This record gives sequence, structure tokens and C-alpha cells, in this order.
Amino acid sequence: AIDAAGDLRAALLAATPGVALRVDLIGSRRIGTVAFANRAASPSEIILESREGAALVADAGGLLFDFGATNLLVTLQGLHLSGHVRFAAAGGLLRVINCTFEPPVPNPDRRRALQLREGNAYLEGVSFVAHNAGALKVDGGNVTIVDAYLARNQAERGAAALVTSGILNLLGSVI
Repeated sequence: AIDAAGDLRAALLAATPGVALRVDLIGSRRIGTVAFANRAASPSEIILESREGAALVADAGGLLFDFGATNLLVTLQGLHLSGHVRFAAAGGLLRVINCTFEPPVPNPDRRRALQLREGNAYLEGVSFVAHNAGALKVDGGNVTIVDAYLARNQAERGAAALVTSGILNLLGSVI
């Protein structure tokens, strides 16, 4: 477990390549962008979870995670995320369970809360509320969303979800 004083970014970047990394988070913390672009230098699987609703807040850049390594498996569970998450891992899988995506302040680049370019994603019990640049962008891959809440988001096109390429399946969700 990493408490609010623990350095999450350092723990993630120091993970053993090819070995699964599971981190149980407690409390709230501000972090800079953590990027996983090189498969050989990345853990085989990344699991970030909290039973207590830990909050991750992006620094001034607004990007929390940039998952781009081929075949990367990522699970985010029980977290409050204030910032953007980008997933572009060809052959990879992003699982987001019972997480809340909160709008980052500020959002100068007007990025969507979750951007998916490649790979597959499964989101269940997630909430995207009041994002001023839209909640979700699917630009490739296959995304399934179950029991989600996407409300009061704003964008010129696709305030809840903008699909430019790929597949989006919505089941039992409120938009």
C-alpha cells in the first residue's frame, strides 16, 4: 500500500519490467504524468486500486497517465481521477472499475478525460461529470462501457463520447 505521503510516480517508474505491479492506494496525491511507452521497460500488468476511494490529481499539465506500450494490461479500480488518461496500447487492455473522472483544473489543452486510440477497454461503474472538453474520445480500438454515468459534459461534438474510429458499446449507462 502507498499512503498519501508515498511517491506513486517513483513506485510506478521503478517497477520491475515484465512483472505484474499491484498498488493499493490510500489518500490523495498530486502526480506528474506517468508514461509507459516501451513494452520491454514496463510491468506485465499494472493494477492501481483503492478500497477507500484514493484521489489522483494531475499536476499543471493535466495528464495523469499515458499508457502506450504494446500489449499492456492496466486496471484502475476505486479511484477518483482528476486529470486525463490516455490509452494507446496496441493489443493491450484497459479495465476501469468503479472510478470517477473529475475535471482537472485548469484544462488549457481542452483534453477529454479519457482518450482511447488502440487496444481494448472495459469500463464498469464509472462516472464522468462536468468535463468542459467532453468525457471520452474513442479513436480506435474496441470499448465497452457498462453501468456508467456521463452527465453535464460539454463539447462541440460528442460531449459524452466522441467516436472517430473504432467501436463503442454502451450497456445500462446514463448519458
